[in-house]
Amino acid sequence: MPRPRAIRALVRDRALRFTEGNRVELYDTGRAGLQAMLAAIECAEQRIHLETYILRSDQIGREFLAALTERAAEGVEVCLLYDAVGSLGLDESALEPLRAAGGEVVAFNPLFAWLRVPVRRRDHRKILVVDGGVAFMGGLNIGDEYVSGLGPVKTGEPWRDAHVRIEGPCVRDLEAVFLESWFRADGPALPWHALLEGEPRRAGSVRCAVLADGPSHRSSRPTSRRAARCSRRWARPAAEGSVSRSCSPDRAPTTRRCGARRARCCRSCSSTACRCASSTAA
Repeated sequence: MPRPRAIRALVRDRALRFTEGNRVELYDTGRAGLQAMLAAIECAEQRIHLETYILRSDQIGREFLAALTERAAEGVEVCLLYDAVGSLGLDESALEPLRAAGGEVVAFNPLFAWLRVPVRRRDHRKILVVDGGVAFMGGLNIGDEYVSGLGPVKTGEPWRDAHVRIEGPCVRDLEAVFLESWFRADGPALPWHALLEGEPRRAGSVRCAVLADGPSHRSSRPTSRRAARCSRRWARPAAEGSVSRSCSPDRAPTTRRCGARRARCCRSCSSTACRCASSTAA
């Protein structure tokens, strides 16, 4: 399903939209953060939206999948989005009970689709939204290495990573970021209008803003390679029906209707005269 324009506009808006009335709780160890996420999932009554870069089929991963499956079997809407490269070692059979219970599971940018989407475009977002009222985000993936004593590297020290639990109006902005990723990954249609409408509930006194980043964002600055291509293009002799004026090589050309023909014109030039217009007038 194409990404709704309203979702794209909200996520790509570079202006920070601060919201008042939030409550924020910080977790600085993997065990505390993941246990809080599991507790929130187990209390879900309407919907669970989970997005992660790494999802493993190890002990903690199966605990999450079991909790999601249980809620899906009770009629809760469960949408799970994981990155195909970050979760490369995931046992696909571990996802079947969740699918059988009615949950939706989508892999972001699968490797077999590399011809359509650049394989390096990955989803490193880690977001959990439960019932539109509580959300988690931060650096924790879902794997045993993020829980002290369970991962392959056993140093005796707990895994330290920042993760936050948020309640309040800021949750709606985080859910919009999840929905942008979900639709970009061709996930099944969701009633996004209903999910983002209504007056957010205040839960505290913290002022927050969500700054979205991820696979949907590209740099708008021209690279040297792009500038070189543009320079070579505009260095060619002007052909009939083309623009007969110089153009700055660091501006990408656009296409517009010019007289009776299609001419390539650069938005950085001030002049509007071109050969096809004069030839048409003649």
